[in-house]
Amino acid sequence: QIEQLSTLDLDISTNELRIKSKQIFQPLSKETSAYLRKYLNVRQYFHPKTDYLFLTAKGYKLNLRQIKQIIKQAKRE
Repeated sequence: QIEQLSTLDLDISTNELRIKSKQIFQPLSKETSAYLRKYLNVRQYFHPKTDYLFLTAKGYKLNLRQIKQIIKQAKRE
């Protein structure tokens, strides 16, 4: 699940995301990779307290409800 993704699952250099549960690598579009690169640059300022990919502003893991809310909001913009 998306909330379980960690920074270790992401390989930006090859534009791939590792899905542990299925033991596969999912290719990412160039656009998605570009957004994730930007996010990772900002993510460091959250002072991460975990390796989970998606974090709150305080550096903790976002839950699925929070991630869905963010995606829903982004689609409106």
